[in-house]
Amino acid sequence: MMRWVGLRQRVFTFVICCTLIAVGHTTAEGRSRPRGVQSEADCSGPNGDFITRYAGSADGRARLEQLWPDGRRLLLGVDSAGAWAWNDWLGRAVAADTGELGYLRGHGFHALALWPDAHLGPRVRRDRIWFRQRWRLRDEYRTPAGQPLWLERDERSGVLVQVRWPNPSPSGAREIITRFAPGLPRGPDRMFTGAIMVHGDRRWNYSFSSVKFDLPDTGLLRRPEPLSDRLQLLVLHESALRAHRRGDVEELLAPEVDTQLVVTRGRITRPDRAARRERFGSYFASTKFRHYADADSPVVRVSDDGTLGWVVARVHAEGTQQGADGKPVPLDVTWGWIELYEK
Repeated sequence: MMRWVGLRQRVFTFVICCTLIAVGHTTAEGRSRPRGVQSEADCSGPNGDFITRYAGSADGRARLEQLWPDGRRLLLGVDSAGAWAWNDWLGRAVAADTGELGYLRGHGFHALALWPDAHLGPRVRRDRIWFRQRWRLRDEYRTPAGQPLWLERDERSGVLVQVRWPNPSPSGAREIITRFAPGLPRGPDRMFTGAIMVHGDRRWNYSFSSVKFDLPDTGLLRRPEPLSDRLQLLVLHESALRAHRRGDVEELLAPEVDTQLVVTRGRITRPDRAARRERFGSYFASTKFRHYADADSPVVRVSDDGTLGWVVARVHAEGTQQGADGKPVPLDVTWGWIELYEK
C-alpha cells in the first residue's frame, strides 16, 4: 500500500455519537416501504456547527458525509465489498474498523427506522413496554462491536420514537439516547423535522433540511475513486493551512514522518515529532490566525517514477502574535516555502 508522507499518518479516533430520525413503516393501506433514502441536516454540537449528509438503501448499503466550515470532512460507507472509510492521508478509501462502522450505522437515521435488519443484522429479541400511557415495542439488536442496542417504536403507529446506543468509549455516559422533534406525514412514510442526541451533558441537534425517498442509485453509494497524486498533494497542503487557522498541532503533524529534515536560515536540523509538537504548541498558543491561505496557486510536481512529490507555496497570513510585553500585536506577513513528500 502506497501513501504520501510529508517530510509532515493520521489515525482518526471517532467517539460514536448516534442519533436516529423516525420514519414510519408500511401504512395500513399496504403501500411498500421505499427502497432508498437521502437526507441532509444542519447540525450543532459541543464543537460547533456542521452538516450531515446520508444515503442508505434497503439492501444495507450506506454512505455518511459530515462537513465542517473549516474544511474538515468525515466520509464513511458500506458497499457490496464491505465497510470503508475515506483516508485523507492516503487519498483513497480503506477498510473501516468497527468503531467507524458503528458511527456510520448510528447516523443512519432513516435506514434504521425503515430497514433495521439490513443495517444491524437480525433482531435479537422484542419486548412490549408501557411508557407514558402508551405501549412501545422495544427491539434489541447488536452494534458492529457486538454490544446491545435498542430501537423503541410506538406500538400503534410503528414509528421509531427512541434509540438507546451503548457508548463504546470507556469514558462518559454509558448510553447515547436519541429523542425526536414532532413528525410530519409524508406519503407512506413519516418524516421527523429534527432530532436530539444526548450523551451525558453533551447534546447534538439535527434539523433536517431535506429528506428524499426512492431516488435512483446514481453511484452515490459507491466508494469514491482514489485521488490522483497531484490532488493528494494539494489535500496535504490544505491540511497544513487549515491546521494553522485552527491552531491544531496534531493535524499539522499527522501526515509527517517521525524525524523531519528542516532547512532554514542557513541551518540544517532534524527535529523529532516530540520536539515539533512542543515548538508548534508554543507557537499556536502565542499566535492566532484569522487568515492563513494561499496567496498564489501552489505549484505541484510529481517525479516521473511517482515516488516523490513537492508543493511550492506562497502563503499570506493575518492575525495577532504575542509581543514581548505579553500584549497581542498585529501580524500581516507573506511566506514562501517548498513541501517535500515521499510515497
